[in-house]
Amino acid sequence: MELPPDRDDDDDMYIVEDDEDEGDEDEDEGGQLFGTNSNDINSSSQGVVNVDGLLSNNDETAPLNRGEVDGLFCPICFEGWSSGGDHHVCCLPCGHIYGLSCINKWLERPGSSKCPQCKKKCRIKDIRLLYATRVVALDGELQKKVQSLEAKCASLENQGVELSKKEAVWKIKEDSYIKMIESLKKNQLEARKKMIVFQGRTRMWMQAQIDEHMTLMREACDFRSDNY
Repeated sequence: MELPPDRDDDDDMYIVEDDEDEGDEDEDEGGQLFGTNSNDINSSSQGVVNVDGLLSNNDETAPLNRGEVDGLFCPICFEGWSSGGDHHVCCLPCGHIYGLSCINKWLERPGSSKCPQCKKKCRIKDIRLLYATRVVALDGELQKKVQSLEAKCASLENQGVELSKKEAVWKIKEDSYIKMIESLKKNQLEARKKMIVFQGRTRMWMQAQIDEHMTLMREACDFRSDNY
């Protein structure tokens, strides 16, 4: 195995190559992110940090909620990564995401040329920078629910548009019916007026006929009385 020379500059990158014979020996070393040596990455007050659990300063094991960590914090140092600088968010070929400075230091350690989480072999040159303000691990079921709700919202919007169109048609028909009713009422009123006028004239004509007939009858009676 080639070991990198001891240097203080964290920005330099070194390639650590594992021998084929050492593959089995390194298999057990990949599960723990940090050791307890003074040369380890985070050997200060944070204690030993494991991917599947977190040790506090009092060496009490606390469960790690991946839903809160994924997409927000580097799984090595559990600090928020950045979109630039030493702790730039980056990923390995396997897809696991880390802070740049943390994964650099991890891969520089002897026998640690593997992904801290899946233990797949990788090198510093395999690191790829990511350019995003935030990376979040999506919940498949939650995503399906969101998509279902979005589809329902779109369907409701379409129904709302159709109802608006129908409402506009109904409004036009309603206005037409209102105008028709008003016209019928107006015609009915005019017909009543004409009927009243016609009835008045008819009464006057009939009264005139009656008066004329009565006058003729009186004259006939007077004529008879005078002659007889």
